[in-house]
Amino acid sequence: MKIKGFIWNMILGGFLGFLWIIFSERVVDIANSFQSPWLLGGMFIVIGTLLFWEIFQRAVNHQGSDEFKFRHISASLSFGLVVVIYFLISP
Repeated sequence: MKIKGFIWNMILGGFLGFLWIIFSERVVDIANSFQSPWLLGGMFIVIGTLLFWEIFQRAVNHQGSDEFKFRHISASLSFGLVVVIYFLISP
């Protein structure tokens, strides 16, 4: 795999992780205003996460399928790293 593609997928995965954090926090804020926040908020977060997964898959596979595993791993690690660091640092 070319280093440019590896770095590009890491940046893309990190950015999508940041967007998912913004989305999930906004959904939690909106769901807390409803009478049953667990049911409605959970449903929206699950649906949104599935949509983010589809976007993530399409973004990672934009260069073809010959090196799918390495690109997918680099993007997944950066996505997870952004989310974990955010939730560990934020109170």
